[in-house]
Amino acid sequence: RVVVGKEVVADALAHLKSIGFDLLVDVTCVDYLGWRGDAEGRFGLVYALANATTNERIFIRVFLDEPDLKLPSVQPLWKGADWM
Repeated sequence: RVVVGKEVVADALAHLKSIGFDLLVDVTCVDYLGWRGDAEGRFGLVYALANATTNERIFIRVFLDEPDLKLPSVQPLWKGADWM
């Protein structure tokens, strides 16, 4: 599991795809309202990726706060993201 900043998430995901993480398994989000843990923002957007050749998996988390909840789409990297 890796936490990246929203300013570098697009580059990080593109790099992971280029080194073999060719499957976008899931995109989900966690609402940390009231959470007392180490959350860095209100929301944690999580990308679950897999390498279909090696069966390795990695989870990329990006913390976001209101009112700036926008990130670049990953649909150009993984066409299936348009369903997620």
